[in-house]
Amino acid sequence: MARMRVESRSAVTYCALPVEVTMRTLAAALSPAFEELERYMASRGIQPSGPSLVRYRTVSERAPFVVEVGWVVEESPWIDMPFVADTLPEGRYAVAEHHGPFAQVSAITGELLEWGRAEEMVFDVIHTVEGSDWASWYELYSGDAVYGPHGPAGAVEVCLGVIDERPRHDAR
Repeated sequence: MARMRVESRSAVTYCALPVEVTMRTLAAALSPAFEELERYMASRGIQPSGPSLVRYRTVSERAPFVVEVGWVVEESPWIDMPFVADTLPEGRYAVAEHHGPFAQVSAITGELLEWGRAEEMVFDVIHTVEGSDWASWYELYSGDAVYGPHGPAGAVEVCLGVIDERPRHDAR
């Protein structure tokens, strides 16, 4: 079970590689994308200054969508395509803090969405026929991953942008 909370977050600059995935291929696509990004950043002398991240702009249960696999950096560097440099927006976020297998992140995200709805939060998302367009949904992976019986594990924060909140009780 993850620890849930709402907090204000500052803007965060990152360098990333956009990767087209489906819900079925998402987990398998992350590691190769991080390896490609790390090679590119090393060749350009770009050093991470914070945790790795996965940013979701559009999510679809039925169709392919793009995630950005990245690293937090000090300042926005000049980037060659297909890589991107961007900023996670400052604002209010519903956050689920998880320590455990990364394979559980999808379930943790579902718990966070349910918790937010129960707390009458309005997420910064627009639902379309193709999927959901998020102003800011990202996962921060801090520290080194360890490998256990359920695959890679470690600390991760799932962060969902919130535009309105009416908390009724303390978070779990």
